Amino acid sequence: MIRINLSDNRIAHVQFANEFAGQDLSVDKLQQLFSDSTDTIQDSRNTIKKVSINGQSTVIKSFKPPNIIQGFIYRFFRTSKAQRSFEYAANLNSLSINTPKPLGYIEIFKGFRLCESYFISGLAVYDFLIRDVMSGKTASQTQILHEFSLFTFQLHQKGVLHLDYSLGNIAITKKNNSYEFCLFDINRMKFGKVSSTIGVKNFSRLSSTPETTALFANEYAKLTDITPEKAYHELALAVKKTNDYFERKRKIKQFFLKRKRLSPSLFPWDPYSDQPYVIRDQEVRNNVNLIASLSSLKLLTTAVILPLLMPLSLFKKRVTVGQTIDSIGLCINLDNITTDRNQVDIKALRAMVADLGVNNLSIRIPLADFDHIESYYEFISAFQKYDLLVVILQDRHHINNSQLTKKRLTAIFKQLNTTVSTFQIGNAVNRKKWAFTSQDEYFAFFKIAQNIKDTHYPSINLLGGNIIDFDLPFFSRSLFHFNNIHYDGVASQLYVDRRGAPENKQFGFDTLSKINISYDLMKISPKSDNRFYITEVNWPLEGMGKWAPAQGDCMVNERLQAAYMVRYYLIMIASGKVMKCYWHQLIAPGYGLINDLDGTIVKRKAYYCFKFLIQTLDGGITKSYNENNGLYRLKVETDNALVEAIWTTGSTTQVEQGQDITAFTMSGERLPTEQQSHIHVTGDVIYLISNK
Repeated sequence: MIRINLSDNRIAHVQFANEFAGQDLSVDKLQQLFSDSTDTIQDSRNTIKKVSINGQSTVIKSFKPPNIIQGFIYRFFRTSKAQRSFEYAANLNSLSINTPKPLGYIEIFKGFRLCESYFISGLAVYDFLIRDVMSGKTASQTQILHEFSLFTFQLHQKGVLHLDYSLGNIAITKKNNSYEFCLFDINRMKFGKVSSTIGVKNFSRLSSTPETTALFANEYAKLTDITPEKAYHELALAVKKTNDYFERKRKIKQFFLKRKRLSPSLFPWDPYSDQPYVIRDQEVRNNVNLIASLSSLKLLTTAVILPLLMPLSLFKKRVTVGQTIDSIGLCINLDNITTDRNQVDIKALRAMVADLGVNNLSIRIPLADFDHIESYYEFISAFQKYDLLVVILQDRHHINNSQLTKKRLTAIFKQLNTTVSTFQIGNAVNRKKWAFTSQDEYFAFFKIAQNIKDTHYPSINLLGGNIIDFDLPFFSRSLFHFNNIHYDGVASQLYVDRRGAPENKQFGFDTLSKINISYDLMKISPKSDNRFYITEVNWPLEGMGKWAPAQGDCMVNERLQAAYMVRYYLIMIASGKVMKCYWHQLIAPGYGLINDLDGTIVKRKAYYCFKFLIQTLDGGITKSYNENNGLYRLKVETDNALVEAIWTTGSTTQVEQGQDITAFTMSGERLPTEQQSHIHVTGDVIYLISNK
């Protein structure tokens, strides 16, 4: 066995048979050959494929990654299934018992646990399985079963007890007028003396019919010291015990599967506020909570370590200046048009985006609407000159069906990988109305996307995490776990608390603190590169009823929406820690920059403030940021001007400025001449601009 150091602090244990001696076979190459192979024999709990290695036909079995406890046990206390398969196959071959020739095994460890394992064997050629004999699909059934009974007896006489002696693990080949048998799936075996009583029970998983049970008992009794009556009694009891075990297992699986495979109809979409409806049905909520119970315990465990991680952010600088500003982004969507709204064509939408001057765009693709995927491709193509983030929205149908998810994500990546470099996988993971019942479901969903990326499109970036609001337990759990996934960046829908100004505190943390804490947690996590994205933020508007994504005291008027938006962006820019921050979104009656109800296009105050924000600051370099008694000042240097954005969260403050400075409102209007020297600062941002 050879120990090999891999990337990402992983270690591989590798052993090959003599057939591969001297050949150029790295772990990466074998994994790539396995991924590229489309000749799949089995793809369920474990994946088995036919793979050609340097011209030799082989079979590679990839074992299901163990959970954290199993991985720990395989690391220190027990040999892995791959190693056992290799060693047991060699044992069987030495005893002249047919099994595919063992060619090697690979174990990949990270830290204190086994993460992946592979067993490589020769390709077995056979005529049919014992399953076909039992189902009556082959001729000479009686002869085969007689010979199989003898084979089993000889197996036991050689001190071999196959603990998974079942219908799919025994292959048969006809040779002249007799039959040869070959064993598969051999990682569970015992070697040593096999008594007649134990030996006859070995048939218990092959058939439950009284006729076949009697045949096996009688044939085995002829070869041993056990009576036919005793043999039948022992085997019949073993058959009943086996059947009872699998029946209990089936019922338990059905119980949880029925709840896990929640119907997509339980998560309907609200076309007005552009999000799923809140789950009101208590029975559905109970089922969801039941499914998430184990994941909730993991979440609680992660929450316990938060007090240990939090101090890391408390003693660091709140801002990082000297950063070039290229983080202002905007969400645009191919909307579900209703009769109450104005249908905006792509040409008009492109004109609005160009007018705003924004370069970073976020576009959603809902998997639930995949039947219209060509429309989304066309829409994205119209904006391909921009820096695009494509957000893949999950639904319950795709969470239930991993193969469908794999197929459709593959199609999306194949179509867009040359146009789009960054994809967000999933959205609002910690809100059950968005169809993920737990973060464990999300990790499995993300893993599908990562496997596709790693195999076929390594140049694209996948954003993960996707926690909405400042939800530290969920955010921490998204970054500290033992699932074999890695984000190219962390996405957060950091909506603050939506109950007031972005400078307000929630649990003692303002927006700047929340950004810093999120960023610092990301930096110490082994699960992500250090790229932090805020992929959604907005404030819902009062008086918009069903069109607003939230109700109650979190709603604001249009003037406050504009002020809060600009101030949020200025704080985000001052942090120096956010790659991109996207306002959600351009056109939305309840919260967008534009209201398109009643067949009209109305640009809100926020539209003009967003435009002037980009026009004034984009491409500039942050120079300083100051907070003092509710007065906030951010200084930025652009190519041709020095800009200071200033605002207050308290009472109106008067600031005196020199004659060479021109003051503008946050929507871009120049203040009257008589107001230029004595600036009255309020919650509406004022820009003080001096030419260089």
